[in-house]
Amino acid sequence: MARITVEDCLENVPNRFDLVMIASKRARQIQTGGKSPMISEDKDKPAVLALREVAANLVSYDILNEIEFKDDTAQIEKEADVIQREEAELSDAMDATGIADQDAIDAELREVMGQMVAEDETSDVHSANSSVIDPE
Repeated sequence: MARITVEDCLENVPNRFDLVMIASKRARQIQTGGKSPMISEDKDKPAVLALREVAANLVSYDILNEIEFKDDTAQIEKEADVIQREEAELSDAMDATGIADQDAIDAELREVMGQMVAEDETSDVHSANSSVIDPE
């Protein structure tokens, strides 16, 4: 494990600020597992590996222009499984309660509301008749 210095890296990247940007991006790539080190790891941390790659001229300014694509396939599949389970549970619950579909619920609701309106109108007629004063 050879010791790496900033001066070794500045032979390939003349600007210290660019060196920081290049090395930090490369270290993130190595740490998150998106890319493998291009040199032997020798139990070094990702930041040291990145600097060693810069010193060996294996990494350049081009790394700053790369677009990182995050692979969310596993997360998407996990969420899809959860949605499918929830839909299955909801379907089972609807079957257990005898609810077939939304149209049946709406029809039953309209029928009950119609009965309530009819009862309300009937009670209004009775109360109106009882409030009429008898002229006798």
